Amino acid sequence: MMKRKSFLLIIIAVFWVSYILLSFGQTLYATTDRKTDNDMARLKRVEHLLSVAQTLVMTGNIEALKEHFDGAVEIDLINYYCIKDRDQVLFEYSPNGVSGCEKTHDRRIASYGTPLKYKDQIVKPIKIGDNIVSVGFSTDFWTYFLEGQKQNIYIFIKDVFIITAFLGFLVYLVMKDFLTLDRMLQKGTKGDISKIKARSREAQTLIESTYMLDKMNSEKSEKIHHLQNTVGLAVHSEIDNQTPHLTQIPCSVIRIDLNGYTQIFLQKKEEHIVSVLNEYFSVANDVINRFDGEIYQIIGDEIVFIMKNQDPRFALFCVRALFEWAQELDKKIFSEHKHRFLLKASISNGTLRFVRLNNGYAFAGVPLIESVRMLGCVSDKSENTLIIKKEGMESAIPYMNNPVSKMVDLKGFQDHSEILEIKEFVTLKEFFNHSMLAPSESAQQAAMQGLTYFRGQHDILAALQVLNQALFEHKWNEVAFLVQHLKGVELGIKNAPIVNQLFQILSDHFQLITVKCKEYPFLNSLILMTVSLVHPDLWTQPWGALIKSYLLCSQPRIVANATEVLCRFGYDSKEMQTIILNWKDNNRISANFLLAEMKKSITKSNTKTLIGWMESSQVLFQASALYVIEETLRYYYIHDPVVFKTNTLLANCVTISNKLKTSPNPMIKERIQKLQLVLMNETSNKKTA
Repeated sequence: MMKRKSFLLIIIAVFWVSYILLSFGQTLYATTDRKTDNDMARLKRVEHLLSVAQTLVMTGNIEALKEHFDGAVEIDLINYYCIKDRDQVLFEYSPNGVSGCEKTHDRRIASYGTPLKYKDQIVKPIKIGDNIVSVGFSTDFWTYFLEGQKQNIYIFIKDVFIITAFLGFLVYLVMKDFLTLDRMLQKGTKGDISKIKARSREAQTLIESTYMLDKMNSEKSEKIHHLQNTVGLAVHSEIDNQTPHLTQIPCSVIRIDLNGYTQIFLQKKEEHIVSVLNEYFSVANDVINRFDGEIYQIIGDEIVFIMKNQDPRFALFCVRALFEWAQELDKKIFSEHKHRFLLKASISNGTLRFVRLNNGYAFAGVPLIESVRMLGCVSDKSENTLIIKKEGMESAIPYMNNPVSKMVDLKGFQDHSEILEIKEFVTLKEFFNHSMLAPSESAQQAAMQGLTYFRGQHDILAALQVLNQALFEHKWNEVAFLVQHLKGVELGIKNAPIVNQLFQILSDHFQLITVKCKEYPFLNSLILMTVSLVHPDLWTQPWGALIKSYLLCSQPRIVANATEVLCRFGYDSKEMQTIILNWKDNNRISANFLLAEMKKSITKSNTKTLIGWMESSQVLFQASALYVIEETLRYYYIHDPVVFKTNTLLANCVTISNKLKTSPNPMIKERIQKLQLVLMNETSNKKTA
């Protein structure tokens, strides 16, 4: 496909080429007329020259005749002459060394005194007694053309330059609005398109249309993403999990209900209730996501969510994390507003099915009914309480403290059910200390796999506190277990104690001078935890100074992760560039910085660097270039589809990346496959849309 050029350049180029061609044609036409007149004028002057020659020959003054002819050659009146006495050549002249007589007498002369017209010259011979005098001049068109244009070439170039500059300025004034719109759409720095002040009615119409189209595309994109992130992802995940039947899904159904919600709503101001519920739903959404759950319904104060993981411990620990947060909120609300915030929950395991409704589809199944019935079995509403059926939850019992067992009749169910009422759970510190008592390292590793369930805010804080103590005591095995666990945890809400504890660990134990003297294989992971645990609103200047200090470390993995953290929370491009120069041979560090720059704005300089990596002989830089392209495509596809579709620099990088498809290196092959997968997904999404 031909590479698209700027409309401004196309107009100037077309005009310039057309102007040159038309001017050249007009010059040829005018030169032809002038040449004919010039040939006739020269012929008349030649006749006068020959009349003088006749007088000189008749008086025997041949030497004077030669001087007379030489003078005529100097003023370009003639180009050839030949003076003969019968067959003897007395004098001759030809500019290119060929005999002048041969040029002027290349055929038998039938009539002296008549001009002889050749293809590129005119010759006029006369006979004076025994003497034959011939003179001629060139009539070659292109020689005449070039000689004539020598004087005009500078004027012509000046005219072309002036006219081109004037045209470019004129077109720029007319096209300025279009060029501004083009830059804003391509770079992604669109701002408010509707506020562009157009100079022409047509430009204003286009800007308004573009603004409306972009707004409509954004709305459509949001709807498409909503479908992709709900129905599409649900079906895709079920296929990946090899669900036998997509309409029958084994899962755990969890219900969380706020005790006394109706009374609170009636007694307290609506603003207070809305504020509490907003915080409740926000935290609940974060916790549920952290445990890979999916919210199915929110009905008033009740949250119904499902977990398709067959391990019931995930559901148990998700409720546990919500209870821990609710305890803190309860203390705050009671001290300020004198009412309690207490939750009750139930977990039911089974299979859900899709059923058709009037306006779509919904889940139906025993777990939905059973979970409602179990909520009614809560005997003590003065504390956060969880109700579960003992059957199917045996693996979760070791993580409970003092569960109360009782037999109940659930409405609608024939058989008696043994349920457990849980109010207390095993803490992370208790679990961790117990696991470390295992008799061997392999047994410890097996026991520590249970750490994956401890993902609540209290668990993260407790893990950081235990990690801090282990670092003081140089218990590196414990440090390794805790770091491995925290690497997989992501906190989506603000939590100042967690952020402060992580800052204390990094600043107290890993000062720059220590980092230079020792190698800590887990430090790079601790630094990267900043991305997953520190909310952007809690990023402060001390954090920035601390992470910047790691850029001076001698270990490239630490510098790479510090670069990624700074690029995530904001950075000074010039300052970072200066530091990156010291690591220009490290592909990962350079790639982290370049990716951050590409997300800010796609510039020629950055794409030139990216293309240079792809054309490099170093495999690591080739792989990093493919990684940057992949992540840049994914970023703009989600955040700015207009840039994704229209940016020529990004499209050029994708085109050049195709050259690496033939690489035999397995790392490059893997990266190419990932990049192609992104492109295929986006192409299929476009077709679906």
